[in-house]
Amino acid sequence: MSVPEKSTYPSHVVYDRNTGDIIHIFHMEVLPGAAVPKDFDPRKDALATTARLTKKGENELGIIEVDRGLIARNIHYRVDPESRQLREVARSKERPHS
Repeated sequence: MSVPEKSTYPSHVVYDRNTGDIIHIFHMEVLPGAAVPKDFDPRKDALATTARLTKKGENELGIIEVDRGLIARNIHYRVDPESRQLREVARSKERPHS
């Protein structure tokens, strides 16, 4: 175990590779004095956790890192599958989200 140099990490956005629909956004913070295993990889953990919970294969999922400040509450996003960039989109009336 090691004490990390930083306490805030980039957010990891896991999305469907075909549609760009975001499945989950992972945020990670480490409290002062907390230890993290040296081999811990938040990117791998985010993919594996999402695959397990959704029963999708990891090959069906994509993941990008984004600065936490780029993700605003109450805004709907998707990932452009070609450019792998986070995009703000209008909310669909057919698929309301909270």
